Amino acid sequence: MNYLEAEKLSNAARIAGYREALRICEVSADRGGVSLRNLINEFEEMEKAYHYAQRYMPLYTPAEEGKKPEQKAKVLANHKLAFKMVFDLFDSGVEGLGYSGSDLKYVVFPGGAAWADDAFRTDYRKTYGVTQEFGWRWDPWQLLRVGEKMTGSIGRVKAKTAEDVKARLFMPLEAKHVNNAGSL
Repeated sequence: MNYLEAEKLSNAARIAGYREALRICEVSADRGGVSLRNLINEFEEMEKAYHYAQRYMPLYTPAEEGKKPEQKAKVLANHKLAFKMVFDLFDSGVEGLGYSGSDLKYVVFPGGAAWADDAFRTDYRKTYGVTQEFGWRWDPWQLLRVGEKMTGSIGRVKAKTAEDVKARLFMPLEAKHVNNAGSL
């Protein structure tokens, strides 16, 4: 790619960013009653997301000289599959994931469960051996953190599809923990 082609691509990316920023302003205005401070807060969150996404940028570029492109392609495929799984879980109403360090598996935090009840959470942790919690209901950044963790897990079990991931990396919920959101 020559300089002019690279510059054209860079300008197109900038323009796409400008369009997205204006779209967010329009959507915020359409909601009515949005304050300047709220709009600034939304853009600050976007800026954090952009900076966080920078850590994934190397996955989307060609392999460096002397490195195996096949390995990079595997990591990228694992990354995409992990984030597809996590975003699909979020869209389905799941409130987070727990991870069992002893079983090396995940368990869903179903939507609508009694998470504020300490006894329920303690029982949940003990039942599934949860050693790490990724509750995006409480902290949206946990969604990205579990996506990163799951990327490595998918590589470890060599899963290729969403069904493989469910079968190899997720524990089924016991009846007492299943509610209207269901399980995986």
